[in-house]
Amino acid sequence: MKANASPRGSVNAIGVLSRRRAIAGFGASGALLAACAGGGSGSSGGSQSAPTPDVTKQAATLTVLNRTPWPQEFLNLGTAFTAEYPALKVELTATGGGSWGEFTEKLLTLVVGGTPPDVARTAVEGLQGIAHKGIFLPLDALLKRDANTSPMKDFIADVHPTVMKSLAYQGKQQALPGNINLPMIHYNTELFNRAGITRPRDDWSIDDFERIARQLTRPENETWGFSTPNALWGGISPWLFIAGTDFLTDDWKQSKANDPRTVEAVERYQSYSTRLSVAPPNADAGNDAWNAGKLAMRLAGASAREGYVRGGMTSFDVLTVPKWRTQDHCFGGAGFGIFKESKHHEATWHFLKHLSREENVSTFAFGSIPARKSVAYRVMAGPGAPPEHHRLYVDVLERGVRSVPSPPEYDLLEAAVRKHLQPVMANQTAAKPAMDELHRELSELLARRPPAVS
Repeated sequence: MKANASPRGSVNAIGVLSRRRAIAGFGASGALLAACAGGGSGSSGGSQSAPTPDVTKQAATLTVLNRTPWPQEFLNLGTAFTAEYPALKVELTATGGGSWGEFTEKLLTLVVGGTPPDVARTAVEGLQGIAHKGIFLPLDALLKRDANTSPMKDFIADVHPTVMKSLAYQGKQQALPGNINLPMIHYNTELFNRAGITRPRDDWSIDDFERIARQLTRPENETWGFSTPNALWGGISPWLFIAGTDFLTDDWKQSKANDPRTVEAVERYQSYSTRLSVAPPNADAGNDAWNAGKLAMRLAGASAREGYVRGGMTSFDVLTVPKWRTQDHCFGGAGFGIFKESKHHEATWHFLKHLSREENVSTFAFGSIPARKSVAYRVMAGPGAPPEHHRLYVDVLERGVRSVPSPPEYDLLEAAVRKHLQPVMANQTAAKPAMDELHRELSELLARRPPAVS
């Protein structure tokens, strides 16, 4: 079932899930949460609780699901976990790709069908949809219980609070962060040096950015200062954030697509490939221009760094996004959540703690930024390897970051934004009427949101 399937299908599935939980009294979920709260057997006769069994010595197979195939390094982590806890096997599976909305529906289908996995890895863009349907077990009680013992004590201290919050829903922690990714300005140092342009300060302004982009643009030989992809996370969102706005309100419940600041940010983004002519008219040409050494600056996440180096590119560095009204950076990330319907909550929690260890976090960052700051500083670039200012990938967290807007309807939001942004970027329509239409579409979409499943 796709994310844009009729609401009726989703409501029926949610109803089945709710009835299943009501009949079972939430099964192991309720028992686990009671135990985490510090209760014993609770018997009125005053009898002592039976000793809690060591779940790591009880045979179980933990199923860990991802949207895409797991890299070998992560498979090795599962093997290492079993070596430490021989009774616990780890089975790593994948759904074969698809959008985040489709992934959420696949998870719900597994739950309703009585075959839920124990853990799933999801990105910020998919988390809200999963949590809204009540699929994950809130981790707050477990985090509180183990907050002062290793490895969770070290993990919590080493992860930025904003990163933790990005994987929460309605104030409850739904997943443990594994990695983050931020679109930053990557620039070609050779083109900068050739033009006699020194590296801008980290607090450079939007005016500085546009001046440099104009200096580096040579349309006659197809060398461009910047590129403007029709995208949300690595495209328009950073420009919305530095303008002090977004397509949605902060709680992601209402549209702000036709807010004057939103329109202004879209107009400015559009101007780079039209009025100012510092970006190729065809947004898709940005990748080819960068690979050919003919694009001076581009928005890209830290995960792009690895590809650049593998491709033999060494003449690049990284900059903050420029400051306009703010210098807030856009970020996303991914983490691991436990299914409410899993029969192995405690054993699965041991697996998540295993993943949180300092020596393991870098393994599943998938080329992006490990969620633990201390690890990120070490692995983002080797000695002498580009980019020289790789610490910025982590340091920008202290400058102000905002998560890419990721409501439960993320897939439909992204599709709507790209649909209405495309004619603007092609210079076929002005920003204001396009944003008026986007506002209407998003308002109708958000109004159809069903109640959350607790």
